[in-house]
Amino acid sequence: MDDSPLPNVRTFLIVSLFVAVAGLLMIPFDHAIVAWINSHSIGHKSRAFLSRAEPFGHGYGILLILVTWIILCRPTIRRFSAVAASAGGAGLVANILKAFVVRTRPNPLPENSVDTLLSFMDPTASPISAFAKHVGDDAHLSFPSAHTATAFGFALALGHLFPRGRIWFLFLGLLVGCQRINEGRHYPGDVFCGAAIGIAVGTVVMWHLAVNEPRGQLQLWPGKGVLSRFEKDCR
Repeated sequence: MDDSPLPNVRTFLIVSLFVAVAGLLMIPFDHAIVAWINSHSIGHKSRAFLSRAEPFGHGYGILLILVTWIILCRPTIRRFSAVAASAGGAGLVANILKAFVVRTRPNPLPENSVDTLLSFMDPTASPISAFAKHVGDDAHLSFPSAHTATAFGFALALGHLFPRGRIWFLFLGLLVGCQRINEGRHYPGDVFCGAAIGIAVGTVVMWHLAVNEPRGQLQLWPGKGVLSRFEKDCR
């Protein structure tokens, strides 16, 4: 059996590319989608449920989960650093992109605005001082979604270490993305591109962990039903 992580790396990076392309293709329809969502309320309880998922894509929530993992499993510094880097690195990449792609969040945009492209600011058509002001304003940091990037980077890392929970972790990442859209903080295109960043960064970081682990632990996301060495360490 070939335990090389490279085939799975290629697969995940291709998935990341497809998700990113889907997000970019969705941009022209973002405003219409958000308008439809706003006109179809999901209810108070459903909204409250989604809001509880946000910590999975937030630094404080991830910190609490990591501390719990340390107490229960006592992971090696290498594994702990890889998981933290997967989540934090994905969020960092997304936040850096925000500085170059200034986009107004759905909430501040006028309700009668029908052109999604108006949400983007053209840096070449604005003075440097005006552009810098927008970069420092949270209302203009919509693209991509850093919460979603962080959540999917975290989900990829946890799914590598604990294959039995991989679907659950990805579901939590999906909930974070839905919460960001439902709260009017991001457009669907922002969320898709954020997820693509999380998948790509998480894959690269965990591949680096896999190739530096002792032989026999080299598979990236082992097959279904396989109990990973990492899970055995926590038993």
